[in-house]
Amino acid sequence: MFQLAEMSGRLALTNEADVREDFITPFLAELGYRKGTENDILREKNLIYQRNFLGRKKSSDPPLAGRADYILSVVGAGRWVIEAKPPSVAISRDDIEQALTYARHPEISAALCVITNGAETRIYNSMASFEDGAVGIATESDPYELARKLQPIIGPQEFRAKFCPKNIRLSGGVATGFSESCEIVSGTATYRGFEWDSNISSIPEVSAKLNVLKDSMKGFVSHISEGSVSVDGDRIVVRTSWSMLNDKMEAFANTSGFSRIIEFYSFDPVISSDPEIPTYFDSIMEFSVKPGDQMYESPFDSGSISELNMKSRVTARAKGHVQGEHFVGEFFMKYYYDFPDYPQLEMSAEGFGDFSMRLGH
Repeated sequence: MFQLAEMSGRLALTNEADVREDFITPFLAELGYRKGTENDILREKNLIYQRNFLGRKKSSDPPLAGRADYILSVVGAGRWVIEAKPPSVAISRDDIEQALTYARHPEISAALCVITNGAETRIYNSMASFEDGAVGIATESDPYELARKLQPIIGPQEFRAKFCPKNIRLSGGVATGFSESCEIVSGTATYRGFEWDSNISSIPEVSAKLNVLKDSMKGFVSHISEGSVSVDGDRIVVRTSWSMLNDKMEAFANTSGFSRIIEFYSFDPVISSDPEIPTYFDSIMEFSVKPGDQMYESPFDSGSISELNMKSRVTARAKGHVQGEHFVGEFFMKYYYDFPDYPQLEMSAEGFGDFSMRLGH
């Protein structure tokens, strides 16, 4: 375990919000993380813990909720989390164990967990016990210097080199019993939830429109028209082509760059057949809309004419396993919207649900 003890450029941090915005935000930027990129940042992810996850057995015990401050995702390699704590209080064992529960949550499955109060930063191996999991402690209070010193551990390239699965192929195919390339015969993705967030959502008209969209997406089923799963060098590629509900949606996809064809990839050697150890796949997409373009905010939207320039980046992660002739699991998608003419406008969305694909041998 390393230990860095240096105090330089101390910031005037007075509360946990200061730690997040004035310390962690520049720290992550200096490391090389950006929202909607291959080195993605997800903020304040809500998590639900079932009673068996925390060792609570009574049927009357309700699920517990938590919120991870930051989830950092390095496409093809995995995730790590960072939690902010008040600057006036020393980091305690309870703080560390709380952060570890976030990192170990099935929706995150992070390799490392970082806790900081802006004066002290601790790193833990999420898969180890509290006693054995300490990776290092740093008492550097300058976020830029801290980034330089921790780059060898949690910098995107360094994290990818350390945690990207080594592709040792134990079978000839994408999964046990399958060839190196197989057709997706059919498939669906069902949204279980969809949420929007915007700094103008307090405006009644905007809030009403976003709530209609949220309600319309819950339970929505998207169908795969064709696709394949194949070995491509050191990775597995899932190539999916999705059906559009009508010709107008097809036209919108073509003009905006929002392709109906989406590729997910994993650096695991084969797709797991164990639901307890799923295989993770990642994807990144981009599309844009110009003033005057016809646009659709959901599959059920009748369409409207855009008045703004808008660019969107979408990061997607799926985890699943092979069950008989099906590849099944869960997906999570995060949408980031940028408005070049109105940089102060912030908007994002996230959707999650289940998928199932029938594979041909």
